[in-house]
Amino acid sequence: MAWVSPARTGSRWRRLLQCLGVVLALLGSIELAFRALGVGALDAPGRQLLLRVSSDPDLAYELKPGASGHAWGCDVVINSHGFREREFAATKPQGTYRILVLGDSLTLGHRVPAQATYPRRLEALSAARGVEVLNLGVGGYDLIDEAVLLAGRASSFQPDLVLIGFCSNDVGVHSVYLRHLEGASDRPSLLDRLHVVRYVRERLDRLESAQAMEESNREDVFRARYAGRIEDVSDDANLVSLMSDLREWLDERPALDPEHDLLREYVCEAHVGRLRNGFEWLVRMATEHGFEIALVNLPYLPRAKHRQAYRLVDRIIEHEAARAGLALLSLQHTFKGITPGKLRSSRYDHLHFDERGHELVAQELARQLAKRRSWPPDAR
Repeated sequence: MAWVSPARTGSRWRRLLQCLGVVLALLGSIELAFRALGVGALDAPGRQLLLRVSSDPDLAYELKPGASGHAWGCDVVINSHGFREREFAATKPQGTYRILVLGDSLTLGHRVPAQATYPRRLEALSAARGVEVLNLGVGGYDLIDEAVLLAGRASSFQPDLVLIGFCSNDVGVHSVYLRHLEGASDRPSLLDRLHVVRYVRERLDRLESAQAMEESNREDVFRARYAGRIEDVSDDANLVSLMSDLREWLDERPALDPEHDLLREYVCEAHVGRLRNGFEWLVRMATEHGFEIALVNLPYLPRAKHRQAYRLVDRIIEHEAARAGLALLSLQHTFKGITPGKLRSSRYDHLHFDERGHELVAQELARQLAKRRSWPPDAR
């Protein structure tokens, strides 16, 4: 066995410690830079703390009553009923016209303060009419989730009118929040508090989430998951024609950016059949409980080259709403003349609009609702 002098061994350890020191200094510099720039800020872990597994297996998850934190790009406070809304009595106050707004992260207010969301702004614009508007939006919910929520809890809040804030991606599975809740801790470890670690995990999580959603929306998986919630749409000539036009558009553009993959779901009979089932269910509930219901088809923010496709999507949604007897409040011209990029809540977000977008939506809703016979008169 060769003899190694203690001096040489010590030299190796010094070099190793020097290298380790350089690595730690580099990581420390990156961490400080990330903190200064807000990169890797606490969001996904905060989202986990605001959600819980639902006791209703058809909902999977829900907002946690009484929780608060930073998530979805904004500060969020959840009331005792489990919504991003002020406290309210389940029993409607006498003389009040109560509106419930159900929806996903667009309605909840992604990157928008609670008071700036379109439900809250609609209430402010309708204050003289004795109108109360309650925001029951939950990030990641789709049409069936909203119908389950309405059937299980929301209908007990005695609404006069229910508005469904519909987003184009509500026809498929675009949330895997339940998976994020598994193993989530209320007390993040020291490692989880590092912005560098959170940034890396967020990137890996996005990749894993995209793969999970792609698998969930595959037609055979989708049909199996929603068996009993999918209607046959193959004998609807008008619908088939619209889907065919969209399919032709897609065939000419086989390589779509990932954020526009939802367009393919509107040429899938299983996805559109689930949309039909959801619309019909909502109308039945309104009839059974004696409230009015309307679909709010929220605007999407695509670039000009995608507008034709999204207009076909809007026509499919409008066709299905009319067929089910669901009143439609169309907002597709609300942002007309405004460059979509100027309304996005962040540069690359084609889905969520900013505070100005919420204000424009609220103004248009107030204008259209004022035309309804049931709309309460202005008390001024």
